[in-house]
Order: sequence, then C-alpha cells, then structure tokens
Amino acid sequence: AAVTVKKAAASAGYSIYEIKRGDTLGRIARHYYGSSQKIQPILEANALTPRSVLQIGQKLKIPKQAEAK
Repeated sequence: AAVTVKKAAASAGYSIYEIKRGDTLGRIARHYYGSSQKIQPILEANALTPRSVLQIGQKLKIPKQAEAK
C-alpha cells in the first residue's frame, strides 16, 4: 500500500514526508526548499498554521512546485 501512496503522491505533484522526533516546519522547508523561511507551501498543502503542533508519525504533503524555486 505504501508504494501505491508514493506513486499517487508523485503524480499529484507532491511528496509525502513523515514527521520524526525533533522536526519543525522550518527544518522540513530547509531540507526540501533550501530555506527554513519557505514554509508557506507546506502550510497550505496541509491546512496548517505556523503554530500548528506536529506529531511524530504525522504525514505531510510537500508540494513539488516549490522545490524548484
């Protein structure tokens, strides 16, 4: 099932990222987009706010369009 989800996500224009201990939106944005300031695409794709609490094991959509910027 996980392979199917990844294929569907790739064709939908986003990656799936699973939250790990110590993750923050800024760290995830830096990993995918090169800047901890570029959290807005992640917030919008996941209906989050900058103050949202991330849970270990939570899965986030990471839009691919922003990765190229």
